[in-house]
Amino acid sequence: YARYHIMSGYISGDRGTPASLASAEHSLNEALRINPEYAEAYVLAGHLYFLQKRMTDAVNALAKAKSIGTSDPWLPLNSAAILTALGKQDEAAAIYQNVIASGTKNAKAMSAAFSLLSRYYERSGQLSEANETHIKQIAFEPTSAWSYGNYASFLLCKKDDADSAIVQFRNALDRMNYGVARNG
Repeated sequence: YARYHIMSGYISGDRGTPASLASAEHSLNEALRINPEYAEAYVLAGHLYFLQKRMTDAVNALAKAKSIGTSDPWLPLNSAAILTALGKQDEAAAIYQNVIASGTKNAKAMSAAFSLLSRYYERSGQLSEANETHIKQIAFEPTSAWSYGNYASFLLCKKDDADSAIVQFRNALDRMNYGVARNG
Protein backbone atom coordinates (compact mmCIF):
# COMPACT_ATOMS: atom_id res chain seq x y z
CA TYR A 1 0.00 0.00 0.00
CA ALA A 2 2.83 2.40 0.77
CA ARG A 3 4.15 2.11 -2.79
CA TYR A 4 0.66 2.77 -4.12
CA HIS A 5 0.28 5.89 -1.98
CA ILE A 6 3.69 7.23 -3.04
CA MET A 7 2.92 6.68 -6.72
CA SER A 8 -0.65 7.97 -6.52
CA GLY A 9 0.58 11.31 -5.19
CA TYR A 10 3.53 11.62 -7.55
CA ILE A 11 3.98 15.14 -8.94
CA SER A 12 7.41 15.13 -10.60
CA GLY A 13 11.05 14.43 -9.82
CA ASP A 14 11.28 13.79 -6.09
CA ARG A 15 7.96 15.48 -5.26
CA GLY A 16 4.73 13.97 -4.06
CA THR A 17 1.64 15.31 -2.38
CA PRO A 18 2.00 15.57 1.41
CA ALA A 19 -1.24 13.62 1.92
CA SER A 20 -0.08 10.68 -0.20
CA LEU A 21 3.30 10.61 1.56
CA ALA A 22 1.57 10.66 4.96
CA SER A 23 -0.65 7.75 3.87
CA ALA A 24 2.43 5.88 2.69
CA GLU A 25 4.10 6.43 6.05
CA HIS A 26 1.02 5.12 7.86
CA SER A 27 1.09 1.96 5.70
CA LEU A 28 4.81 1.45 6.29
CA ASN A 29 4.41 1.89 10.03
CA GLU A 30 1.72 -0.78 10.01
CA ALA A 31 3.87 -3.14 7.94
CA LEU A 32 6.76 -2.69 10.37
CA ARG A 33 4.45 -3.17 13.35
CA ILE A 34 3.38 -6.51 11.87
CA ASN A 35 6.93 -7.52 10.91
CA PRO A 36 9.69 -5.35 12.40
CA GLU A 37 12.35 -7.36 10.55
CA TYR A 38 10.94 -6.72 7.06
CA ALA A 39 14.01 -5.23 5.37
CA GLU A 40 12.22 -4.18 2.19
CA ALA A 41 9.83 -2.03 4.24
CA TYR A 42 12.84 -0.17 5.61
CA VAL A 43 14.17 0.24 2.07
CA LEU A 44 10.88 1.86 1.04
CA ALA A 45 10.82 3.89 4.24
CA GLY A 46 14.23 5.28 3.32
CA HIS A 47 12.82 6.40 -0.02
CA LEU A 48 9.73 7.87 1.61
CA TYR A 49 11.77 9.82 4.16
CA PHE A 50 13.98 11.06 1.34
CA LEU A 51 10.89 12.34 -0.47
CA GLN A 52 9.80 14.03 2.76
CA LYS A 53 13.26 15.66 3.08
CA ARG A 54 13.90 13.75 6.32
CA MET A 55 17.49 12.78 5.52
CA THR A 56 18.48 11.48 8.96
CA ASP A 57 15.42 9.22 9.05
CA ALA A 58 16.16 8.08 5.48
CA VAL A 59 19.75 7.18 6.33
CA ASN A 60 18.64 5.34 9.48
CA ALA A 61 15.94 3.35 7.66
CA LEU A 62 18.37 2.28 4.93
CA ALA A 63 20.96 1.33 7.54
CA LYS A 64 18.33 -0.80 9.30
CA ALA A 65 17.47 -2.54 6.01
CA LYS A 66 21.16 -3.22 5.42
CA SER A 67 21.65 -4.60 8.93
CA ILE A 68 18.68 -6.96 8.51
CA GLY A 69 19.93 -7.98 5.08
CA THR A 70 18.31 -7.75 1.68
CA SER A 71 19.25 -8.05 -1.96
CA ASP A 72 16.66 -5.42 -2.92
CA PRO A 73 18.38 -3.25 -5.58
CA TRP A 74 16.47 -0.23 -4.28
CA LEU A 75 18.62 -0.25 -1.14
CA PRO A 76 21.73 0.92 -3.01
CA LEU A 77 19.70 3.13 -5.36
CA ASN A 78 17.99 4.89 -2.46
CA SER A 79 21.36 5.26 -0.75
CA ALA A 80 22.71 6.81 -3.96
CA ALA A 81 19.87 9.34 -3.97
CA ILE A 82 20.97 10.50 -0.54
CA LEU A 83 24.59 10.70 -1.66
CA THR A 84 23.55 12.80 -4.66
CA ALA A 85 21.59 15.14 -2.38
CA LEU A 86 24.73 15.49 -0.26
CA GLY A 87 26.80 16.43 -3.33
CA LYS A 88 28.58 13.07 -3.55
CA GLN A 89 27.75 12.37 -7.18
CA ASP A 90 30.84 10.27 -7.90
CA GLU A 91 29.95 7.86 -5.07
CA ALA A 92 26.38 7.68 -6.32
CA ALA A 93 27.57 6.94 -9.87
CA ALA A 94 29.64 4.01 -8.59
CA ILE A 95 26.47 2.62 -7.00
CA TYR A 96 24.54 2.96 -10.28
CA GLN A 97 27.33 1.08 -12.03
CA ASN A 98 27.21 -1.67 -9.39
CA VAL A 99 23.46 -2.09 -9.74
CA ILE A 100 23.81 -2.38 -13.52
CA ALA A 101 26.69 -4.84 -13.15
CA SER A 102 24.62 -6.91 -10.71
CA GLY A 103 22.22 -7.83 -13.51
CA THR A 104 19.27 -7.55 -11.11
CA LYS A 105 16.03 -9.01 -12.41
CA ASN A 106 14.20 -5.91 -11.13
CA ALA A 107 13.68 -4.14 -14.46
CA LYS A 108 12.47 -0.89 -12.89
CA ALA A 109 15.56 -0.67 -10.68
CA MET A 110 17.84 -1.49 -13.61
CA SER A 111 16.16 1.17 -15.76
CA ALA A 112 16.55 3.72 -12.96
CA ALA A 113 20.24 2.86 -12.61
CA PHE A 114 20.82 3.36 -16.34
CA SER A 115 18.91 6.66 -16.37
CA LEU A 116 20.66 8.03 -13.30
CA LEU A 117 24.09 6.98 -14.57
CA SER A 118 23.54 8.60 -17.97
CA ARG A 119 22.33 11.77 -16.23
CA TYR A 120 25.46 11.74 -14.05
CA TYR A 121 27.69 11.42 -17.12
CA GLU A 122 25.83 14.20 -18.92
CA ARG A 123 26.10 16.59 -15.98
CA SER A 124 29.79 15.84 -15.50
CA GLY A 125 30.56 16.39 -19.19
CA GLN A 126 31.42 12.75 -19.88
CA LEU A 127 29.44 12.68 -23.10
CA SER A 128 31.04 9.57 -24.55
CA GLU A 129 30.13 7.59 -21.42
CA ALA A 130 26.64 9.09 -21.44
CA ASN A 131 26.17 8.05 -25.06
CA GLU A 132 27.34 4.51 -24.29
CA THR A 133 25.01 4.27 -21.28
CA HIS A 134 22.01 5.42 -23.33
CA ILE A 135 22.78 2.75 -25.93
CA LYS A 136 23.07 0.08 -23.21
CA GLN A 137 19.76 1.18 -21.74
CA ILE A 138 18.06 0.87 -25.11
CA ALA A 139 19.54 -2.62 -25.50
CA PHE A 140 18.24 -3.49 -22.03
CA GLU A 141 14.71 -2.22 -22.69
CA PRO A 142 14.22 -1.99 -26.47
CA THR A 143 10.46 -1.54 -26.19
CA SER A 144 10.69 1.57 -23.98
CA ALA A 145 9.76 4.75 -25.82
CA TRP A 146 11.27 6.76 -22.97
CA SER A 147 14.72 5.22 -23.49
CA TYR A 148 14.73 6.33 -27.11
CA GLY A 149 13.26 9.72 -26.27
CA ASN A 150 15.82 10.37 -23.55
CA TYR A 151 18.62 9.34 -25.89
CA ALA A 152 17.21 11.62 -28.59
CA SER A 153 17.09 14.55 -26.17
CA PHE A 154 20.69 13.85 -25.18
CA LEU A 155 21.76 13.75 -28.84
CA LEU A 156 19.95 17.00 -29.60
CA CYS A 157 20.75 19.02 -26.49
CA LYS A 158 24.17 17.74 -25.45
CA LYS A 159 25.72 16.53 -28.70
CA ASP A 160 24.02 19.00 -31.08
CA ASP A 161 23.29 16.08 -33.43
CA ALA A 162 19.82 16.86 -34.79
CA ASP A 163 19.88 14.20 -37.52
CA SER A 164 20.60 11.36 -35.11
CA ALA A 165 18.13 12.80 -32.60
CA ILE A 166 15.36 12.75 -35.20
CA VAL A 167 15.99 9.04 -35.80
CA GLN A 168 15.73 8.33 -32.08
CA PHE A 169 12.63 10.50 -31.63
CA ARG A 170 11.01 8.50 -34.44
CA ASN A 171 12.06 5.27 -32.70
CA ALA A 172 10.35 6.58 -29.56
CA LEU A 173 7.19 7.47 -31.50
CA ASP A 174 7.13 3.99 -33.04
CA ARG A 175 6.70 2.70 -29.49
CA MET A 176 4.43 5.37 -28.00
CA ASN A 177 2.95 8.66 -29.09
CA TYR A 178 3.92 11.20 -26.43
CA GLY A 179 4.62 14.92 -26.33
CA VAL A 180 8.40 15.06 -25.90
CA ALA A 181 8.94 12.71 -28.84
CA ARG A 182 6.43 14.61 -31.00
CA ASN A 183 8.05 17.94 -30.15
CA GLY A 184 11.49 16.51 -30.85
